[in-house]
Amino acid sequence: MEPLHPPLRVRLAPLAFAAAVLLCPLSGVCAEDSDPPEAPAIAGDVCADGQSHNFRLNENRDRLIRSLAAEKGVEVCALWASLSLAERDLFKMVTAYLGSCESRLAAPPSTSDETALDHAQKLYSINAPGLADVTAAPVPSGGGACGGYDSNRVFIGFDATAVNGMRASHESLGQPWGGPLNPKHNRGYNWWRASNDAGGAHTPFTDRDMICWGGLLPCWVRFANSEGPTWHFFAKDGDAVSSEVQQGLRNRRGVCGVQDPYLAELTVAFNWDHESDPLCDAKDWMSKFIKKIGPDSFKAYAPTDAGGNGCRARPVNNDPKGGNTHAGLGPDIMDRTCLGTVKAAPAAVDPAKVNGLIEKITGSQLP
Repeated sequence: MEPLHPPLRVRLAPLAFAAAVLLCPLSGVCAEDSDPPEAPAIAGDVCADGQSHNFRLNENRDRLIRSLAAEKGVEVCALWASLSLAERDLFKMVTAYLGSCESRLAAPPSTSDETALDHAQKLYSINAPGLADVTAAPVPSGGGACGGYDSNRVFIGFDATAVNGMRASHESLGQPWGGPLNPKHNRGYNWWRASNDAGGAHTPFTDRDMICWGGLLPCWVRFANSEGPTWHFFAKDGDAVSSEVQQGLRNRRGVCGVQDPYLAELTVAFNWDHESDPLCDAKDWMSKFIKKIGPDSFKAYAPTDAGGNGCRARPVNNDPKGGNTHAGLGPDIMDRTCLGTVKAAPAAVDPAKVNGLIEKITGSQLP
């Protein structure tokens, strides 16, 4: 979420600090409420659980890029050639974190390599820097051209397995690590948690999760200051098809007409102001990201064409402000490319597997 306006943030900061001071001794968990370890593993490396893993990062990236190209009716290499450097980096950042140790979907002590990225079904939009909002953002952005409500983010449709896992990963204040995906927050497993951003989920989504990267206070009292990855999603399937939500999606860039209960908005906030354009301060912000996610997950990547050959075109521009280039944008009311309802991503999952996950999360057997 974009940050609160400064006066409110200033008022919240003392309250957050007081909560930390009062609750830490009572809960005895402040030592456990630390940030994730640096450089999570990528394919062929080991997570903090000490096990070897293969996360299929680029395989999943290829699949998602192809889905966006198919939606636009172009060849995958033609789409890749039309993307700016910012669009490419935004896509790589989001997928790197979704396909790492931090997004594993099996709780400890499982050795499963499944991540949220394995269950990403469709890439709807890559929102470049500098996109104008359709309507005024409900929460003012302090990030200026480097932030924004509709810019510098990616929209992906998942399946039920990934989103139901995230929906259940929440915990209560004073219980920093209570989610079923990682009850004791073991290193090397899922690190997503319910967001405590006072601004709530981005319109029209009804829930959000985050990963904390920094700050002086424990993550569970860092209001609007996770300084890391966030995603916004629907708290329940039915939320995505209401007329109010559909109007809300029409007013968001790149997702006009999408009817997908597992649609999610993903971004990375680099600082207190939630600036999220990786090119705005490339030296500091990119190094910060690579330090967190590991260098191999962000090496040069290009999708492959139908013949298995890598797409070699350079990005069309390197402008941190976007340069009026937004070839990765999905169906959009301002670009007049929203021609009707966009078909939702297929729920290509094993029903028994989904039911098993739900039973594990709820602790009760389905009828």
